[in-house]
Amino acid sequence: MYVPGHDVKKLRKVPKLGVDCAVLECEDGVALSQKADARENIRQMLDEVDFSGVDCAVRVNSVSSGLVEEDLRVIFKADRLPQTILLPKVDTVEDLTQFTDLLQSVTADRKDYCPYLLTYVESAQGVLNMQDVLQRARQYSTQGVFYMDGVVFGSDDFCADIGAVRTTDARELTYARQKVVMVAKAFRLQAIDLVFINIKGCLNIDEGALNNTHEGREMDRGTHRHAPREDSIILQKLVCYVWRGVLG
Repeated sequence: MYVPGHDVKKLRKVPKLGVDCAVLECEDGVALSQKADARENIRQMLDEVDFSGVDCAVRVNSVSSGLVEEDLRVIFKADRLPQTILLPKVDTVEDLTQFTDLLQSVTADRKDYCPYLLTYVESAQGVLNMQDVLQRARQYSTQGVFYMDGVVFGSDDFCADIGAVRTTDARELTYARQKVVMVAKAFRLQAIDLVFINIKGCLNIDEGALNNTHEGREMDRGTHRHAPREDSIILQKLVCYVWRGVLG
């Protein structure tokens, strides 16, 4: 479940929700004017809130945004660091390299810290460069900088990048989705599919979950690693971005 970092009330509710993974959000779910608050809130919550039993992840801003250095500098002052980092908009090997250099800098005194990392493919360039990015990520994983865990396909940003219009069946994304899952599986990584945003379309959610399972993808629900394969169709019906009525 993605939780906006600027909202302390929602952050404090996470342990009561029974989710397997909580993504403390600094990127798209937070307005530019609230980024500083989100960073500081997340740092504070990592130390104050008991996230036992929850894979506590943080989604930082992209390298291209110019905000990720400050994200890492502030959040990683916490005594308890996140188990997983989500890095959006990884278009090139250079994006991954710059992020890795920053991560190593802020964790220089945390010798035993090796987080899981998920990267996002959200542009045509990202799709084309995905193999090279994952090859470099594998090298960093071997060095113990992080453990590369999966790839998320950011469908809305991808559509904006190529000038496509989103349709219910997402046919305009067929090639990119297949490319992402093929390359991810070649590296034995999870391929996490697009967010399903039509919360009233239960039939479409069922169909999407079944198609993803048949084609080797996980629907993006903000969870990973811990979900048993036999439960994947049920879990894929969950919608990550719905906070009303749950987080209040």
